[in-house]
Amino acid sequence: PKEIDRADYLSFYREQFHDWSEPAEIIHTRGEGVVEFTALFFIPSQAPYGLYTGDPPKGPQLYSKQVLVMNDCRDLLPDYLRFVRGMVDSPDLSLNISREALQHTRHLQIIRNHLEKKVIDAFKSVLSNDRKKYEELWTEFGKAIKGGIFMDYKNTEKLQDLLIFDTSHSPDRKTTLKEYVDRMSEGQKAIYYVTGESRSAVERLPQMDVFKEKKVEVLYFLDKVDEFLTQHLREYDGKRLQSISRGELDLDAGRSDDQQADGGREDNYKELIEFMHKRLSDKVKEVRISKRLISSPVCLVSSDSGYSLNMERLMREANQPIFKATRILEVNPQHGVIKTMQRLLNDSRCEPKLSNYCHLLYDQALLIDNDKIEDPVKFTSIISELFIDAYGQPL
Repeated sequence: PKEIDRADYLSFYREQFHDWSEPAEIIHTRGEGVVEFTALFFIPSQAPYGLYTGDPPKGPQLYSKQVLVMNDCRDLLPDYLRFVRGMVDSPDLSLNISREALQHTRHLQIIRNHLEKKVIDAFKSVLSNDRKKYEELWTEFGKAIKGGIFMDYKNTEKLQDLLIFDTSHSPDRKTTLKEYVDRMSEGQKAIYYVTGESRSAVERLPQMDVFKEKKVEVLYFLDKVDEFLTQHLREYDGKRLQSISRGELDLDAGRSDDQQADGGREDNYKELIEFMHKRLSDKVKEVRISKRLISSPVCLVSSDSGYSLNMERLMREANQPIFKATRILEVNPQHGVIKTMQRLLNDSRCEPKLSNYCHLLYDQALLIDNDKIEDPVKFTSIISELFIDAYGQPL
């Protein structure tokens, strides 16, 4: 390989694969021992047509003693590397071998393992030596590599260090999991992440407020595949991955003792919590005091087990049979709306209005979570009543 000029590689690549853009990486390798082979592979600079649309590009070509055995040998690389182009020549393979027989040969598995490692090593090298180039490659192939973890948990350990994500730490630079862990403050036990459609959308979520105030970094999982990725990527370097919208959360947001004592404890709002849960029992499993809200009166979270709210939404969009996520409504006792409801609770005449406010807050939480309101007519009716209550009956 050292004797071949780069210009020759580029000329061969363009002629063979009809791609006039320069490949990002060239991998020329040999294997000796149980099986002998020579392989020439190219990581393209752009995703091949059909990579993510159900019409993936052809697999590598397989030769034996320079005679073409198979023009589309997808078994030479795992599916998550289906964007890699190239060819393999091995004198140890029969010219007449069938695809079915090839799949079960030990020789193929040895070649496949070798090539997979070489491609992963090439990505790691770019990540270490040319971050800008790596982030450009990640834009093209990141979803495919994430799919490698989602499709087979055995790939997690070898692929997790290739992952990069948007992060609250930097507006213009992605981060690896290792870089996140290296920045973690002493005592932080989890790697926090949030799922959403865009950076701007997740940064507006009320669940983010406490992390901003505490200056705790949050990873932004913005690809749809990221939600599925978390099914296998549950921890890294001994730190569990924790969604900011799932389960219990107790970050000290730096509030004073006076603020926490001012009705912040659940026992001070026990009656209101019970009232809200009774009115919303068909919609939420639990209503509880939030330890993550600062600026918003309410938010929806899901339990640590079962579907997340985002997973439920993705499955619904895909028209797949779904299980409902366990919904938990968290309320912020420091917010004026909740304090007002607490005051009205002592007046029995206000019970119908309080019931409406419970449904209004639930719908508000749905909207914040980019979900659909179950009854838009009722929602707008309650809003209208609020205007009338505030400004009097119309003339």
